[in-house]
Amino acid sequence: MGISAKLFGISARGLAVAGVTPVAVFFCLIMFQTLPKLVDPCIIWSFDGHAQKFERPCPGGRSGIPEGKLTFTLLSGGMPAVVLLLATLGLVGAYRSERRVVLVVGLIFAILTPPMMMGNFGVVTLISAFCFIVSCFLL
Repeated sequence: MGISAKLFGISARGLAVAGVTPVAVFFCLIMFQTLPKLVDPCIIWSFDGHAQKFERPCPGGRSGIPEGKLTFTLLSGGMPAVVLLLATLGLVGAYRSERRVVLVVGLIFAILTPPMMMGNFGVVTLISAFCFIVSCFLL
């Protein structure tokens, strides 16, 4: 353990947990936005843009989603689930002292940062990349 790790009480496992935390929050945020849409009766699935008449009005109006439910669920939850799986792999690598696994996870998060910046979630992967790369050097 280096002098900075002793001085600040930083451990590889602690940084790995810090790397997983923003990804887990990101996953929960996306799921909390996606799941209510799946059970909302005012959502029209596979909406093609044509006006339709409905017997029961919705208080907030109706909204249409061009995909089906399965496609919407896979598109909305697929990427956050893969990122969460990747972060969990990095956490397991840190607990098993697998330096290469933690480094690869950190580098993948660093590569994912620019595309995620387009969707305003780049900070999540940037924090995770930093935490996993530093965690690798503390192992």
